[in-house]
Amino acid sequence: MSELKRTTQLNNTPNVTENVASGAPETLRAHVDRRGCPSSSRGIVRDWWWLRLSAALLVPLNVWFVTALVTRLLGAGQEGLIAWLANPLVMVAMVIMLAATFMHTRLGLHEVVIDYVPAPAARRVAIFFIDFLSLALALASIAAVIQLYRMA
Repeated sequence: MSELKRTTQLNNTPNVTENVASGAPETLRAHVDRRGCPSSSRGIVRDWWWLRLSAALLVPLNVWFVTALVTRLLGAGQEGLIAWLANPLVMVAMVIMLAATFMHTRLGLHEVVIDYVPAPAARRVAIFFIDFLSLALALASIAAVIQLYRMA
């Protein structure tokens, strides 16, 4: 005997049928996350951990950078900056800080888009541009630091 089913808008997810007899939802397509993109809970947890890790990493790195900016680089000019970046440890710390900054910004902007952009297609486009700009700006910034290191 076939069970009676009806199509509903369950939790704002289209193409979901609800089994009237048991009340259990069945999806007719692959699981789709809040972004409108295929997802898994593993990806959500991974992003959450990377956001926390990058935030924890950025605290000491930003304290170090602001301290160096105030004590060594104010008024030093380009020569002072190049001399400061000539130290390999400073250059590596700067590259790590830039990578963590852009990763943290990317993940944070993803959360903003997920929370405030209602249309799945617009979410996908926004996330694509966030990913593209984050990667492009991170690579350009890191390349600039490496170029300044080579100038020394």
